Amino acid sequence: MAVVSMCDMHNPYIQISDVVSYNHYYGWYGGDTSMNGPWMDEFHKEFPKIPIGMSEYGCEALNWHTSDPKQGETKLLAVAGECRDESFIKKVEKFNEAYRLKEKGAVLNWFDITAPDGFFSLNDTMGDIMSNEDGNKVMQELFQSFGQAKAQGGGMNSGMMKMLSGFTVLRMINMMGITSQMTSKAGEAEKINEVSKEQLLAINDRLNQIRK
Repeated sequence: MAVVSMCDMHNPYIQISDVVSYNHYYGWYGGDTSMNGPWMDEFHKEFPKIPIGMSEYGCEALNWHTSDPKQGETKLLAVAGECRDESFIKKVEKFNEAYRLKEKGAVLNWFDITAPDGFFSLNDTMGDIMSNEDGNKVMQELFQSFGQAKAQGGGMNSGMMKMLSGFTVLRMINMMGITSQMTSKAGEAEKINEVSKEQLLAINDRLNQIRK
């Protein structure tokens, strides 16, 4: 059974199958690759009799998303029975905007975010911000506003918090929206996804007041 990162290793369904694998993307979507080893060690310690593997880890994608890609494929072919379709990838000087997905909700450009030297911003990681007393208060209020807070731990299990520690605040908000779609009551995911640009910048302004 393949499990995604946001699923806590202590959930009962982890023990249903004979073999378990995880889709982790440390160092790609958030965090860094050094987080893989400690996570695996913790799983082995907690469940020494359950075989564990890594079903997805994101490293191969780096060959696609570089200025010097290695694969070199320029033709995509899809075949299903008698149906056949082809598409070709061609380098152009100017991107065709018709192919760009128009995202709903708040979309911030990196340069929209003020980041004074020595102070926090939305571009800092959750781990760094929450290790600061004032920064932790801002993050807990953010969890509360999303309806995520529970009696303990801000509503986050330890596995989820470890994963989020390597994410920037912007990435975390996006991840919480995805998680809520899978686990929360109706309306909570929409509440997260509807965070406006003005609200995000207001959070950034608060973080800009907190010294690292």
